[in-house]
Amino acid sequence: MSLFRTREWWRTECGGGEEVFDGQSLLVVPLFGDDRKDIIVVSSHSGFLRLYSPSSKWDEEKINPTGYQLTDLIVEGSQDLRLGILTPSKLLVYAVTFTPGSTEHGDRCILEVVYSHELPGFPASLTAGAFGGARGRDFFSVQCLDGTMLFYEQETHTFQQVLKDRLLPEQVAYVPRNDVFITSSPGWILECYRS
Repeated sequence: MSLFRTREWWRTECGGGEEVFDGQSLLVVPLFGDDRKDIIVVSSHSGFLRLYSPSSKWDEEKINPTGYQLTDLIVEGSQDLRLGILTPSKLLVYAVTFTPGSTEHGDRCILEVVYSHELPGFPASLTAGAFGGARGRDFFSVQCLDGTMLFYEQETHTFQQVLKDRLLPEQVAYVPRNDVFITSSPGWILECYRS
C-alpha cells in the first residue's frame, strides 16, 4: 500500500511540428515581484520560447484539477527581470516587462533585447550565477563545443577559459556557496574551478 497517489494536475502540448526538446529546454523559476509565482520556461530547438504560469486548481465537484487554461501561457515577468537565451550563434539577453490587466483577455508581457553577444564557437550550455561573489546581479558563462568557457558581465565579455582534453562538453554546475564551477572530464574525473 502506498501513501502517495500520482494524479495529473496540469498539462499542455508545446507547439506542433517543432524540433525536439531536450533536458536543457525546461526551467522553473519564481517570477513576478512580490508574488513570486513559479513560472515554467520551455524552449524548443526550433527557437520558440514559452513561459507558462499554471493556474490549475482542484475541483471538488468533479474530483479533478481544472487543468490547462488559455491564460496559463504568458510571455514574460517583472520589470527588473533579465532572461538569457542561447542560440547557435549568440547569447541574447532580454528585458521582461509585465503589465497586469492591460488587455481585454488579461495581462500583457513583452520581451525586448537589452544586449547580445556574438559567440566565437557553437554553444553547448549556459550557466548563470553571481560569479566572484557578486551580490544582487548574475553573470553568464557559455560553454562551447570545443570546451571553451566564455564569461560575460552584462554587456562585456570578461574572459575565457579552455577546458583541456574535451571531445564533447559536459554539464557545468555553479555552486554559489563556494563560488566554484563543477564539471566532469571525459575520464569521469570530477573537476572543480574557481571563478
